[in-house]
Amino acid sequence: MERGEKISIVIAVFLLSVGIVSAIYQSVEEVGEIIEINGKKISIEEIFEKCSIGEEASLACIINLSGVEQPEKHEYTIIGADGYSQTVEWEDMKKGVLTKERQVIFENLPKKFWVKDVVKIEVI
Repeated sequence: MERGEKISIVIAVFLLSVGIVSAIYQSVEEVGEIIEINGKKISIEEIFEKCSIGEEASLACIINLSGVEQPEKHEYTIIGADGYSQTVEWEDMKKGVLTKERQVIFENLPKKFWVKDVVKIEVI
């Protein structure tokens, strides 16, 4: 086998390996969607298992699930995958919900406070 053929085989195996690893990573990410809350990663599945109110999950329950102490003394910054964020108070969190599409909705606040594709909630 010539040197050029060996290099071609090595490159082909490398590219095939990268493709396989990428496909596995993407499928794991889709199955294991999480939201980071106060530094704790919680799966969407767990959130809806423990905090479901119909087709939505209570934000107050989610905050309590994450272990935040004295939640009423904090503000909460909700961050979407695109970087969009909004900060709300505990009274708003008690009225807010998370949909299965990972959108936070506050019926009591203007739509600018609604955040889609939520990836993180920071406790301030």
